[in-house]
Amino acid sequence: MVLGTSKSDNLSGLYNRLDKRISLLSGFQLTIIVLIVLPSAVIISHYFLTEIVINYFKNISTIDTINQNLEYAKISVNAFSIFQIIVFVVMVLVYPPYPAPFSLEKYFIKRGFESAVSEFELVRKILYVAIPLLIFFTVIDLLRPLFEQFVSDEIVSMLTENIVFYSARGFLFLTVLAGLLKMVFALSRKRFRLYFAKGCLSITKDNKDEVEKMEYLIKGLDSYNSHLKRHIKLGINEIKKIYSRIATLPAKQKTDTVNRIIQSFESGDTLEPVRYLSSLHESKTELFLAEESLEQKIKLQVTYAAGIIPVILTIIQSVIKFGG
Repeated sequence: MVLGTSKSDNLSGLYNRLDKRISLLSGFQLTIIVLIVLPSAVIISHYFLTEIVINYFKNISTIDTINQNLEYAKISVNAFSIFQIIVFVVMVLVYPPYPAPFSLEKYFIKRGFESAVSEFELVRKILYVAIPLLIFFTVIDLLRPLFEQFVSDEIVSMLTENIVFYSARGFLFLTVLAGLLKMVFALSRKRFRLYFAKGCLSITKDNKDEVEKMEYLIKGLDSYNSHLKRHIKLGINEIKKIYSRIATLPAKQKTDTVNRIIQSFESGDTLEPVRYLSSLHESKTELFLAEESLEQKIKLQVTYAAGIIPVILTIIQSVIKFGG
């Protein structure tokens, strides 16, 4: 029992130290570092090693110094490999599951609801750009024989066999992989969507811009709706009609309505927002809560597949080339 307690205490202490270090960075800064800076560092270090360091040792080597320079080259390769492994571990194993060891509520409170929402939104925006680009780079390589029927081999080779092409695809692959894993770990936590909704409504509460206020209100209620679908298998029917009704209310009435929605989330009763939103539902004959339609489920699965498929194809291509 003593040994088990000691191990548990050590693990808890490790997580607490990690939490303190990460907390020094805002969610925005941490996301930029992990999804932009670190993959850039991997690509730059790879280019520096293969195009500069290795070539340098080749050029200065003579019959007398070749063995010594070979050892220096091996040391350089090992050093860069260790660096790249560390970056990969941080991007894929450390960043995505954080804050897995901690309470989600504690994370949102410690980070600040607004900061946690901004972090998740930034990851999503980066993926919106990175995934289509990764698909583009993947498709070009896979459809090279088709392109060669319409464009000369030299042009295709210039596009697909240069360091810029492979560097860009490597950067996008690492960014998309880490970003998708972050989304998967976040959305897999049972109450994430509820806390995300509270964060969006917290931003709404303090926002003076009417358009942005409505934007975050919609994001918050969409997240809350997803929370309901996951836990009770029912969602708010025709929720967009509620958004439309709120947006077109007179200024004072709209402010009162938004404040009432925010208060319902602050009540501590997770079903209180449903009760209030049902009063805004115009139709008295339609069910307010209904099961998600098959069409919506298919759209959601297609969205997930759009992000996962290019990552899988890139991995398959890398394995084939490595095996070849």
